[in-house]
Parts: sequence; structure tokens; C-alpha cells
Amino acid sequence: MKYFKKLSFLIVIILLTGGCEEYLDKAPESGITDKQIFTNYNNFRGFNDQLYNYLRDYHDWKPRFTIGSLADLEECGLDWQDVNTVNNGNYYNKAWNVIVGWMVGGGTKAPDRASPAANAFKALRIANLTIENIDQLKDATQQEKDHLLGQAYFFRAWYHFELIRRYGGMPYFDKVFTPDMNMDVPRLTYRESTNRIVEDCEKAVELLPEEWSQQHLGRVTDGTALAVKGMALLYDASPTMNNDPLDPQRNSNSYDTERAKQAASALYDVIELANQGLYSLQPGDEYRDMFFSRDQWVSDETIFFIPD
Repeated sequence: MKYFKKLSFLIVIILLTGGCEEYLDKAPESGITDKQIFTNYNNFRGFNDQLYNYLRDYHDWKPRFTIGSLADLEECGLDWQDVNTVNNGNYYNKAWNVIVGWMVGGGTKAPDRASPAANAFKALRIANLTIENIDQLKDATQQEKDHLLGQAYFFRAWYHFELIRRYGGMPYFDKVFTPDMNMDVPRLTYRESTNRIVEDCEKAVELLPEEWSQQHLGRVTDGTALAVKGMALLYDASPTMNNDPLDPQRNSNSYDTERAKQAASALYDVIELANQGLYSLQPGDEYRDMFFSRDQWVSDETIFFIPD
């Protein structure tokens, strides 16, 4: 009887594995090719729009398992057991190791519930694929190409900023990696990483529009790129980042006033856009409309938001 059960089990396994090969063999005509994606504008734009999918809403309860929710970076939605865990200094508890923020968590979570690092690495590949393949696009105007590139450069800067603000200086991923490439990429200092982010923001400023038509509301603009540039420079000026173990020249634990001036200059450029009427402060008696309004999708104060 035992022999019969083992034999039946073996037959089932053979049948299943034998069927898998046929099921998984995809006919060449059943999928979309790289050429079809990168030579057609609508396909290319749809591919590039995935960059928005990996943005995280830091005021939502869903990213509650990241370490940022214990500070001002995100809303705290941790259960009391998790709060006790990290209050005791165990930031990498075996049972809750997604708290560190590197794991997706179960493999089934939507991008807005995944860790910042998991999202960043996926988005960076999309951005680099856009930049490397833009010359293949044949049925688009120069402006359409510029807007695709501008969004790619912006998000390459943004997702690197998501990494370094948590983990310090990181390698700057500015190319599409293939299995045959050397992936032993040197880690940069925080200052070097910030410089690369600033460069990409400046490229984005040159390529992005000041505003989009109503049907494209929610896409990043040159004002968004200027704001993130200023934000990155301001972080780099802080005492926390002026104590970089990778950079022995930055160990003063004090504000870098020259860097702070650069941040102020970049952010003043955003204020100038507001002076031109692109942004305006919400009236005090309508303050709650910034967060919820039945009449307006997003307030006029908004520079960067997550389309939903």
C-alpha cells in the first residue's frame, strides 16, 4: 500500500513537470518585443509611466513596517509589539526583518507597500532603459521625447535620493545591468551621491514642462525637479550628512553653510515659479482642502504628489 502511494505520487510529479514545459513555452508572437515598446510612442510612454507606480505615500498606513515610521519620515502605523522591538534597539528582528526596509515583504505586496529600496531598484532600471532606448523612438515629436527623458532623469534622481537619505552614500546606477556585466559597483560618499542627483535634476529641469495639460495632471514638472534638487542639497548641508564615514574630509558634525546656500538658491527658483502664478498658498479657511476636497483633485500649493 505504501509502495502504491509513493508510486502514485511520483507519477503525479512527472505529469506536472512534464506539463510545465509546454505551458511555460511562450510562442514568439504571444508577447511584445523590446522593439515594439521602444519604437512606438504610446508603448514607450506606458513603459515609462511605471516610474510613478513605485512612489510611496508616507502619510498612508500601508508602509508601517519601515523604520521611517518611527521618525517624522512616515506616518507610524506599527503595532505596539513592533514599537517595543525597535525601541529596544532591535532594528533587524528576525520575525519582522522588513522593518529595516530592504525587503518587499512576502512577495505579494503592491509597490506602495514595498520597501523604499525594493521600489527604487526596480524604478531605476525603468529610468535607465528609457534613457538608453530613447533614440529608437521614431513616431514621437522632439517635445514628446524630451518629456519622456525628463521624467526618467527626474525619477533616477528621486529614487537615488530615497536610497541615500536612509542608507548614506550609494552606488549611482546610471546604466542597465546585464548578467555579463561587472556588478561590483563602488559605493559613493553622500556628497558624491548628492552631486549625481543634482546633475540629473538639472537635466530634468531642462526637459520637463512648467505644467501639463489637465489630462496629464500629476506628472512631474520642472518645478518638481527644482524642489527635489533643493531638498537633496539641503539634506547634504545638514550636520548628520556632514559626518560621513566614507568621506574623512566631512567629519565636522556642523552645517555646511555653502551647501545650504546652494539649496536656498535652488528652492528660490521654485518660489519664482510661484511668483509667476504656477503655485499659490491655500487660504487659511480652506486649509483642509489641501488634504481632501470634493471639488479639487490637488491644491495649488502642490509641487509633487502621487497620482491615485
